[in-house]
This record gives sequence, structure tokens and C-alpha cells, in this order.
Amino acid sequence: MSPEQVRGKELDARTDLFSFGAVLYEMCTSTLPFRGDTSGVIFESILNRAPASAVRLNPGLPVELERIVNKALEKDRDVRYQHAADLRADLKRLRRETESGKTVAGVAAPSRWSRRTMLIGAVALVFAIAVIAVAAFYLGSSSRAPSSRSRYYPSRMPAVIRTGILERRDHGGCYRQVVGTPKSKGHLAHICVPLQAA
Repeated sequence: MSPEQVRGKELDARTDLFSFGAVLYEMCTSTLPFRGDTSGVIFESILNRAPASAVRLNPGLPVELERIVNKALEKDRDVRYQHAADLRADLKRLRRETESGKTVAGVAAPSRWSRRTMLIGAVALVFAIAVIAVAAFYLGSSSRAPSSRSRYYPSRMPAVIRTGILERRDHGGCYRQVVGTPKSKGHLAHICVPLQAA
């Protein structure tokens, strides 16, 4: 959970990048970045404390990967990665440098560990991008105004409901329809249908 989620502020893609940073931190260190016995302690940690140094917890970790994780976990979302593409570019650059032997780990570590770490990071990145894409699609579709096709009109209601209308009353721009059958004896549903013409 990002600091802006804890504060109840508006969320955007940078929130997902913070969450990805938390997953990447856990993959690199086998430890959660923010811990506590209660949710209040965890929230306080998310808002005010930096996680323990990833290189200190895993000395074989490249220092550049720790920098990437720390930037993803930045509490101020304006300083955090702004786009998943920026994070991806940094991870690709790190992979290239690690494979060519340019990047130095905190302490000498077998190159196989670095490749494994990068593979895990790449898989996590693909997952995060997929989550961001789904979130963007969902948020984009929910922010659009409903089209006129999505409204219910009495003439377009299923025949079963149309024939079950027992009573219609005009209530401030809507028909209040009591739907049911004469045998239902008071167990009726109320449906508000717009008065616009079909």
C-alpha cells in the first residue's frame, strides 16, 4: 500500500509502481519493506520510515538495483518513477551492465545470482506492467459517461418484467415501477427507469 493510499488521496499509476517496488524489495531481500504488528504500525512505517538497506540484507545485490528499488519506494510520488517505462528502462540497463560485468554488487557475488535476480525482476516487471494496463483500462472505462445505450427504458425491458408491472408512478424524472405478480402479495421490487424517449 502506497503512502497516498494510506492518506486516502487520489491514486494513479505511480501507486502501482510503489507496490511493484515493494514486491521487488521483497524479492531481493526475502523481507517485507514495511513491517509491524498492527496495521497502524505498518501505516506509520509506510508514511515515515525508509526500509532497511537492501544491500545490507542481501550483500550480493547490485547497488544499482537497490537504487532502482529505493526510487520505486519513494514516499513522494512526484520523485518516484512516473511511468513503468522508466522503471523498465532502468532494469534493462542494469541487466545489460550486469551481463557485461560493469555493475559491481555490494560484495562480490556469483554472476549466476545476479542473473537470477534480474530474471525475477524482469518477470515481476512484466507482471506489474500487466497490472498497470488492466488498472488503466478499468479506470479509463469507469470514468467515461454512460452512453444512451446503457440506460434502461420501459420499452426495452424484458417481456417478463414488462408484463409484471403492477403500478407506475412518476417521481421526479423517473418512473417508479412496482414489479411483481398479483400472487406476490406485497413482495414487490422498485425499479427507477429514466423518462427519456427511447
